[in-house]
Amino acid sequence: MADWRKLAKALALADGRIDTKEAEIIKKELYADGKIDRSEIEWLIDLRKSGTGSVLAFDQMVFGALKTAILADGEIDAKETAWLTKTIFADGKVDETE
Repeated sequence: MADWRKLAKALALADGRIDTKEAEIIKKELYADGKIDRSEIEWLIDLRKSGTGSVLAFDQMVFGALKTAILADGEIDAKETAWLTKTIFADGKVDETE
């Protein structure tokens, strides 16, 4: 059976980066149910760090989704702090968008 996440990642990064059209498609599909869950956010983060670059709209979507998930209850607890730290420092550096 195909691993759809791997397939989607390979297609999105065929040229090494996420462009505007790919960002639009990803956003449309991930938000089709009106929300985005943690596993989808983690996939987005993996996608972002696996490529050579991405358009600002994609980065904004990724970090907007992360912000919404972390602030869903209006507070940031220890688990969310650890997740945020792990996510931001996943590639060993903090870039301007992060």
